[in-house]
Amino acid sequence: GNALREDCLPLIVESARGKPWDMGRRSALELLARNRVPLVAIELSSQENAPVDLTGVNLGGAVLRLARFDNSALLEANLTRADLTKAILEGADLDHAVFDWAELPGATLRRANLYGSSFLQSNLSRADLSEAEATYVTFDGATLVGASFEGALLQGSVFRNLSLDGASFRNADLQDTVFAGVALHGADFSEASLVDADFSG
Repeated sequence: GNALREDCLPLIVESARGKPWDMGRRSALELLARNRVPLVAIELSSQENAPVDLTGVNLGGAVLRLARFDNSALLEANLTRADLTKAILEGADLDHAVFDWAELPGATLRRANLYGSSFLQSNLSRADLSEAEATYVTFDGATLVGASFEGALLQGSVFRNLSLDGASFRNADLQDTVFAGVALHGADFSEASLVDADFSG
């Protein structure tokens, strides 16, 4: 059930880390997240011989500061209101993942696949999204001060009602990207592809 007995907690945490017990990793993670058990610095990176597939996992509100998800599959994952401060999601597959109202300051999403994902009102200040494939992503109301999108593919993405102060879009592909109600003080667009980018808002 959903009740979390304290004496079971160490075993559930081991399951969440991928150590064999009588509970699957996804179920363990979701149970811990529901019970607001901190998962600070948990290691959930995919290795060549041990891929981590958390497609569709519900980690809404989870405390995942400094967690590692390098190269892991988190397609359609729910990370609404999760705390991913300084988390590592480099190379992760985050296709259609939901990060609305999530905390991601200083997080690394370098080379991640973010196709169709949502960052509504999320905090991505100083986050590294360089070389990410971030097409058709929604960043409405997000905090992106000092974020790096260097070399990122941002085709069709929407940046609305937010500040990009000090953000870098060097060498980024911004074809059909929409910027509406955006503060751009100190933002760097040098060598970016701006074909059909829309700054009219």
